[in-house]
Amino acid sequence: MLEIAISESEKMLLEKAGYENVISFCLLLSYGNIKDLENQNEKTVGDIKVPIKKQLQKLEQCNPKQIRIWYSSLDNEDVCTLYFLNSYFYQKNVQILACDVTDKNHFSVGSYTVEEIRPLEKKTIVIKEPEQKQYNDEWIALVEENSDLRIIHNNSLKSVSFDYLDKRILDILKQYESVRYWKLVGKCMAERLLGFYGDIFFTTRINELIKQNHIEVCEVRKEQNMIGEWKEQKYIKVSVKGKEICEKE
Repeated sequence: MLEIAISESEKMLLEKAGYENVISFCLLLSYGNIKDLENQNEKTVGDIKVPIKKQLQKLEQCNPKQIRIWYSSLDNEDVCTLYFLNSYFYQKNVQILACDVTDKNHFSVGSYTVEEIRPLEKKTIVIKEPEQKQYNDEWIALVEENSDLRIIHNNSLKSVSFDYLDKRILDILKQYESVRYWKLVGKCMAERLLGFYGDIFFTTRINELIKQNHIEVCEVRKEQNMIGEWKEQKYIKVSVKGKEICEKE
C-alpha cells in the first residue's frame, strides 16, 4: 500500500513510526489556480514553487493499487488533497483508504508523537465507489469555479475569493495599534484562520495587502531574535484604505 502524507515532515513522521512506501504529496490546492493541473509544470504561491509535474510523475511512478491518505478534516489543504486524489484515481482500479487524524486535541498528523501514530490506523476507512464519485463530482465543480481559495464549509469544500481571507486578516490586525509582521502571521496560524494552517498562506496575503496599501508598514527596526542575531523587523498596521474593508459586511 502507498501511504500518502500531505507534507514532507509528516512523511518523515510516518517513516519513523515504521511505515514503508511513504510519499509526501502537496500541490497547494487550496490556493490559486487549479485548472488543467496535469498540464502545468509548476505553480507559485508566495516564494514557494510547487513542482506540479514532478509531484504527479512521482505518484504515477509508484503505480499504486491501494493508497491511504493521512489527513485532517480541519485543514483546507489536507481536504483539498483528499478530494483531488479521489478524483485523480476515480475509475482507475485503485482502492483508496483515508485516515482522518482529527480529534479534540489534534489538528494534523504532525501534532502527534511518533509513538501515537500506529494507533491512528483504527481511524482508517475505505472510500467506496459512491463516495469516490461524490468526491470526483465535487472536485470537478471546484475546478470549474477555479476561485482564489477553497475552504472547509459544512463538512465540504467551498470556493471563496481572496477578499474573504483578507478581511479576516485585517480584522485581526486592526486589534493592534501596530504589530510585528511575524506576530500577525503567528496569530493567524494560532487561530487556524478559516482552516489555513501554513504560514505561506498568510505571508502571501499580507504581502499582497501591503502592495495594495491596505496594510501600512509603519516602522522597520533591527531587533535580536531568539539566538541573538540582529534581524530587521517590520511593524505594520491597517491603513486608512484597509479600515474601509474592515467596515464592510
